[in-house]
Amino acid sequence: MHPTSREIEKRFAPPRTDENHMALKTRISDTAADLAQLIHQTMPGSDEETEALGYLEAAVLWAHAGVDRRYVAPDEPHPSVVGLSLARFNQL
Repeated sequence: MHPTSREIEKRFAPPRTDENHMALKTRISDTAADLAQLIHQTMPGSDEETEALGYLEAAVLWAHAGVDRRYVAPDEPHPSVVGLSLARFNQL
């Protein structure tokens, strides 16, 4: 699937740094750090540790990107609801 102009805008927009986004990203990072410590303690110095930590780091990066690009705070209207409302309005 090829990216749309809107998708490109989302992917290269500056990250959102409001309180809700930062709190969620901190939870993700803290949880990943706990898992990284467990991996390190159970297989220190191994190739498996290196690979696991690399993939975990990538997962955190993508999770943070998802929060920046897609997260909808509880007090924000969900984009699909806004889109439906606009579609219905255009039919009038």
